[in-house]
Amino acid sequence: MVFDGLPEQAEAKRLLDAIPAISPAMIGRVQEEMRQQGPASMLYGPPQGTPYKIYAVESGRLGMPLAGLLAITVPARLLRFALAAAVAAACARWALASWTPGRRLLLHALCWGLFYCWYLSAMPW
Repeated sequence: MVFDGLPEQAEAKRLLDAIPAISPAMIGRVQEEMRQQGPASMLYGPPQGTPYKIYAVESGRLGMPLAGLLAITVPARLLRFALAAAVAAACARWALASWTPGRRLLLHALCWGLFYCWYLSAMPW
């Protein structure tokens, strides 16, 4: 991987490598995307299943100003959060109508479990 020799960057690489759903190949792909397309790659990578934290770390390595990172973070993550919130709200309205708290908790756990099964199986390892 292409990380400069600064201690902070080496630590960031070590932390990313320690996350189970992040592979060295994925980190390398994000580095290449960021080098070629710059911050614009942060808009289309996360909807394809690439963890946003890799883009955030790489933006720091490339010297992107914090204000720029914050400005692109909102639109880059908004779609996923809005979709998740809409699905959760629809499920909540349906479940709150007649379900007990225990069944609602079970539904919540089931939805998150199914989401992560899908997410981890669809990851570009």
